[in-house]
Amino acid sequence: MESNTQSSLFALVPLYLGHPFILIPTFSFLPQNDKITEAAAAQSLTASQAQRDMVRLIPMAASSIRPSLSSLRFACASRPSALSLAAFSPPRRLSFFHLASGVSQSQSFGFKASKMLRSDGKTMGVVVNAAQASTTASPENVLEWVKQDKRRLLHVVYRVGDLDRTIKFYTECLGMKLLRKRDIPEERYTNAFLGYGPEDSHFVIELTYNYGIDKYDIGTAFGHFGVAVEDVAKTVELVKAKGGKVTREPGPVKGGNTVIAFVEDPDGYKFELLERGPTPEPLCQVMLRVGDLDRSIAFYEKAFGMELLRKRDNPEYKYTIAMLGYGPEDKNPVLELTYNYGVTEYDKGNAYAQIAVGTDDVYKTAEAIKLCGGKITREPGPLPGLNTKITACLDPDGWKSVFVDNVDFLKELEMARPPKKFQKSDGAMNTIEKKSEQPDHQDEQKQQQKNKKRKQVFPYGNYRAYYGYRLGQDTEEDPRLKVFNKVWFQGKDCLDIGCNAGIMTIEIAKKFCCRSILGVDIDPDRVKDAYWHLNKLMRMKKAKTTPGNASKMEVGESANGSDCNIEGSPNEETKDSPTNSSSEETNLCDIVSFRNEDFVNSQDPPNKQYDTILCLSVTKWIHLNWGDDGLLTLFSKIWRLLRPGGILVLEPQPWKSYDKNHKVSETARANYQNLIFHPQLFQDILLDNIGFRTVEDITSVSGSKSGFDRPILVFHK
Repeated sequence: MESNTQSSLFALVPLYLGHPFILIPTFSFLPQNDKITEAAAAQSLTASQAQRDMVRLIPMAASSIRPSLSSLRFACASRPSALSLAAFSPPRRLSFFHLASGVSQSQSFGFKASKMLRSDGKTMGVVVNAAQASTTASPENVLEWVKQDKRRLLHVVYRVGDLDRTIKFYTECLGMKLLRKRDIPEERYTNAFLGYGPEDSHFVIELTYNYGIDKYDIGTAFGHFGVAVEDVAKTVELVKAKGGKVTREPGPVKGGNTVIAFVEDPDGYKFELLERGPTPEPLCQVMLRVGDLDRSIAFYEKAFGMELLRKRDNPEYKYTIAMLGYGPEDKNPVLELTYNYGVTEYDKGNAYAQIAVGTDDVYKTAEAIKLCGGKITREPGPLPGLNTKITACLDPDGWKSVFVDNVDFLKELEMARPPKKFQKSDGAMNTIEKKSEQPDHQDEQKQQQKNKKRKQVFPYGNYRAYYGYRLGQDTEEDPRLKVFNKVWFQGKDCLDIGCNAGIMTIEIAKKFCCRSILGVDIDPDRVKDAYWHLNKLMRMKKAKTTPGNASKMEVGESANGSDCNIEGSPNEETKDSPTNSSSEETNLCDIVSFRNEDFVNSQDPPNKQYDTILCLSVTKWIHLNWGDDGLLTLFSKIWRLLRPGGILVLEPQPWKSYDKNHKVSETARANYQNLIFHPQLFQDILLDNIGFRTVEDITSVSGSKSGFDRPILVFHK
C-alpha cells in the first residue's frame, strides 16, 4: 500500500425504516489526491472490488415489510480543494454502502455514527481507525472490574401527563415525599423526584412532564413498580378513598403467602403493593418483560454486575420471573424480569424511559456493555453544562439504562439542594435550613418578573409571529401557495407537520378544497393560535365580510376563545365530501383541525393515512432537537403515513441556517456537533433508502423576505 495515494475510509450510518439498523463498517481504499481524475478514481474502485461488501446491514428487531433499500449515497459538497466524490462512478455518485446480512448483532454494538464521520470543511473523512473503535482494555480485566464496581440503582425515569396530579397521588396515597423539582423551560420539560428517603441513599422515581403532552402509551412490555407497605389492605382503602383505581384486591399471591394488591396511578402505571415489615427501601421493584430470560440474566450479571437473587417458574400460568439486584431483596431495590411462555416481542410504547445506575467509571462500564453484546446509545462523557459523566445503553430487549458517575451524582445533588439562610441570634451568625415547605411568594413573584424580562426562546422554531416575519410587507398570500399544484390537495386527506399558527394549513384548505387537513405542532400555544385564526375566519365569513378582508389574518393577536374543539376536531377522520365543492362554501371547521403533538416521538394513529403530507421549514428543528436519528424517524414515519401514490412536500432549511440557531438550547448545541446528514443529502436518503420513487423541484418562490428563499421538493411514493 502506498501511503501517499491510499487511505482508509471508515463509514457508519444508522438507517431507520420504522426500526433501527446496524451497519458494520469495513475498509475501502481511495486515492487521497485533491486533483484526482475520474479515470484514476474508476481504476481505484476497480482494484477494490474484492472489498465491495463495505457495510452489512442487520435489523435489530423483526418488522413488517418495509420499502426496498438501495445503497445509501453521499453527495458531499465539492470545493476547489476538496476531493469530489461525485466523479467516482458512472452515475456520478459513489455508492458507499452495500447492504447485506448475516452478521451477529453483538459484533456491531458500540459504534456511533457521529464518532466515525465528521465534516471538516472539505470532505467527510476518517476521524478514528479500527483500533480506536474497538475495545482496548482486556475483556477479562473489564468484566472482573464490573464485579468490584460500587453500583446501586439510583432512580427510574418515566413520563406523565399531569405532574401535579401524579405528585398528589404518590404523596397522599403511596406515602412518598417530593424530594425536589426542576423546570427546564428552554427544553420544555419539568422533572420531579419522589421517594421514601434522600436521593444519595435511596432508590427514587424521576417523573418527566413534557410541556403540552398529556398522554403517553405505556405499551405491553412494561410491567409494574413494587412498593413494600406494612398493611396492604389499609393502603388499598386509602387509594380508594382518594379516588384511585384498584386492579387487584388484597390477597395472597398465587402459589404463596405474601399478601399483595395492585393499584394504578392516574397515568395508568401499575404499582404492586407487597406486605412486608419495616424496610429501608420501600420502593423495591421495577418489573420489565423480556423475550429471552436466560439471555437477559446473563447480560445483567456480566454487563451490570447484578446478582441473580432468585428465579421462579410458574408453568401453571406459563411465566418465569427472575429477581436481580445489588443486594438482598428485602433491603435493596431489584429488577424483576418476566418471561411469558412463547412471547419474544412486546410493544414498549413511549411512556417508560429508563433506569439510572451509579458507577465509579462510566468509561469502563461502556466497554463492559459492548463486550457483553449491549448497544451504547450515548458514548461515555460529561453532560453539557452539568459535567456529570454518564453513558447510556440498551439491553438485548431494547430496555434503556443510564450509568452515572457516583462522585458527579453527589455533586449534582449538592448543587440542587435549596440555599441556606443566615440569621443573627445573640450576636452570632447561625446557619439554618429553610424548614417551611410553603413557597416564598415574594421570591416567586420576583422570579416571574425576571423571567418575563428575559428574551423568549423558541427551541423548536415555534415562533409566535412566524408568518408575519416570513411574508413580505406587500405580500398578502404566502408565495409558496403559487407553486403548489391543486391536484395534490383537492379532495385529498392532508397532514401539515409543524403547522405553527395554522395560517398555511387554513389557506391550503380554502384555496385547494381539501377533503380534510390536520395541522400538528409541538407547541400547544401555537395550536391555540391556529384555532383562533380558524374561528376568526369563520366569524368574519358569518358576518358577510368581503372576501378580500376575510382572507387577511393578523398573526399578532392573542389566541382567545374557540368555537372548534382545541383538543382535536372530531372530523379528523376522513369525511366524504364532494370534491367539486368549494371550501368557501363548506364550514372550514369540518375540514381543518389542529392537534398538539410531538410528531417524532408520538405513536402512529391506527389505520390512519394521508394523500399529501407537508413538512415546511421543520426539518432543521427536528434535526437540532433529536439529531440524525430523529430526522430519519421523521422521514420513515412520513412514509408509513402516506397512502400509495402519496406526496410529500418538503421545504428543508439550508445548512447555513443551522449555524444561526444551534445555540438555542444545550440539546441543539450538542446535536449540532454530531450531525452527519446535512440537508444536501436529504434527497438521496428519501429516494434511495426511504423508498420514494421520484422527486420534483418546484422552487420558484418570490415575495418572501430575505432568508426564506428555500428549496421546495415534492416526493412521490
